[in-house]
Amino acid sequence: MSVGEHSVAAVLVDYRAGESVRIAIDSLLTGSLVPGHIVVVDNAQAGYDYRTERLAETSTELHVVEPEQNLGFAEGCNVGARVARKLGVELLAFVNPDVIVAPTGLGSLVQFLGDSRWTAVAGVLRHGGFDGQPFLGGRTRFSKRTGKVWQEHDPLPAPTVVVPYLHGAFFVVSASEFFEVQGMDENFFLYREEVDFFLRLDRRFPRSIAMIDKVVAEHSGGVTTGSVASPLRVGFMSRNYQLLRRAHAGYWSPLWYLRWVSVETLGIAMSKGLAAAIHHVRAFHSQSVSGVELAHRWSAAR
Repeated sequence: MSVGEHSVAAVLVDYRAGESVRIAIDSLLTGSLVPGHIVVVDNAQAGYDYRTERLAETSTELHVVEPEQNLGFAEGCNVGARVARKLGVELLAFVNPDVIVAPTGLGSLVQFLGDSRWTAVAGVLRHGGFDGQPFLGGRTRFSKRTGKVWQEHDPLPAPTVVVPYLHGAFFVVSASEFFEVQGMDENFFLYREEVDFFLRLDRRFPRSIAMIDKVVAEHSGGVTTGSVASPLRVGFMSRNYQLLRRAHAGYWSPLWYLRWVSVETLGIAMSKGLAAAIHHVRAFHSQSVSGVELAHRWSAAR
């Protein structure tokens, strides 16, 4: 499959990221392969002007969607993907607003997906500039027994590695396969939604998700949610761990719960304090509450 720039749409979900989004857009427009379309979902309804001088110099079309309320990252991705599908694209590139795509980053991922064996691909993310040390240098891992998800910090052991899921900051996925598994689960709202998505994708298309040993982007992280101890982040990480457990643990569910108590809860108490740990435990009981309501509640608690 030969994929041209007009068959690729980049999707960015913004929530008060400001100038970071324009920087991300410009990085996409200076690459070896420029997407034919860029779709921005403005969850903050800020009316921000995402047009850049570089955009005017290209044939890339910018599409801005302003929902009536903050949809969250998961639903925002789906909204952007549906806009892209109407444009007839073959590939979706999901780009966090705090990502700077490397000059050959998007082109490398799109070229890799030219082999129809694969449904999705990501590469190495680098923190602190392209001449610094890798921020996320290793392959992604998932333990079915305990629900632990992590990334190794060692270099990839091969040029291409099959993985169970990809880091959600920057990846490319086949549009048809994205919609075949119903896209992101919107109940997740924020955090861990990409883990759930890729586990479902891997179940439907086994061993079709890959990481390549190439630096494709710089990722700063935390632009819209603040520190790792913020109530928003702690709450959704805890709540959504339980959503993952329900969807993917099977008969290993008791071990998942044990890990949540012994590792996650105690770890938060030791690293972030008792108040964060109490919030973490309370979030466990909020799985039936909508993400929109929780985001409003936990954002106010920051």
